[in-house]
Amino acid sequence: MPLIDTTGGITSKEIKKNIIETEPHILKLFDKSGTYHFWQKTNMPEVIRSVNFYLAKARYVEQNPVRKRYVNRAEDWVFSSANKESAVLYLESIN
Repeated sequence: MPLIDTTGGITSKEIKKNIIETEPHILKLFDKSGTYHFWQKTNMPEVIRSVNFYLAKARYVEQNPVRKRYVNRAEDWVFSSANKESAVLYLESIN
């Protein structure tokens, strides 16, 4: 079974450029001694086999800004699917 490319072909240079243009103050979160790391080296992909699995992973990701204490609620993170006002993807729409 093929793995899913979740980056959509976006490069780390494009991510850095976008962060500089839109949210320059958060770029320091990715700085590792002058280089920027946007992906974990130990990330092991899993195949999405069900809607429930997808939703569980999506909810976990939505909580990342809360766990890092960037926001108090997942809905407050402007780039999150939990933010119903600015979300690009509404998770409920896949059911």
